Amino acid sequence: MPNIHHTRSTVSEGLSLLFWIGLLDVIFVLVLVVWVPRQWPDEFWGLVFGWMVLTIVSAVGVWIAVQMIHASGVFECHLNECELHCVAPLTGADANFTIALADIDKIEKISDSDSRRWYIWTKQGQRYWLTENYGNPVLDIVEELEERLKLKVVEVRGRIS
Repeated sequence: MPNIHHTRSTVSEGLSLLFWIGLLDVIFVLVLVVWVPRQWPDEFWGLVFGWMVLTIVSAVGVWIAVQMIHASGVFECHLNECELHCVAPLTGADANFTIALADIDKIEKISDSDSRRWYIWTKQGQRYWLTENYGNPVLDIVEELEERLKLKVVEVRGRIS
C-alpha cells in the first residue's frame, strides 16, 4: 500500500497561469490582427468584440494568477497508513482537513456534463472536498482509498454547486 504525497506551490501555479495567459494572448492577438481582417474585412464590431473578450479574460486570468503568487502558500495532500490530510491555501475551509482512515465512510463523486467533484464522507456525517486543483492526484487517492478501505465510489449525476 503506497503512500501518496503531493505538494504544489501557489507561486509556481500562478507563474504557470501567467505563462499560459501570455501565450494564448499572443495567439489570439495574431488571429485578431492577421486572420480576422482577411476573412471578414468589414467586420469592425466583431473585431472590437474580440478585443473586449481578450481583455476581460486576460484581466481575470492575471488577477487570479497574481492572487496565487501573492498568497505564496503551498498546497499539500498526503495519504499515509493512518490518515488523509489536505491543506489548500486559497480554497474554502472544506478543502482543508485531516481525516483518520478509520473514520472514512464513503467517497462521493458528483458530476455533470463537463466537470466533477470528489467528496470524502466521514462516519460522523461530515463531508470534505477532495480538490483536483494544484494538480492533486485525486484519482490515485480515490483508487488507493477504495483498495485499502474496500469502499465503492458513490456516483451522483447532477449540478455541481
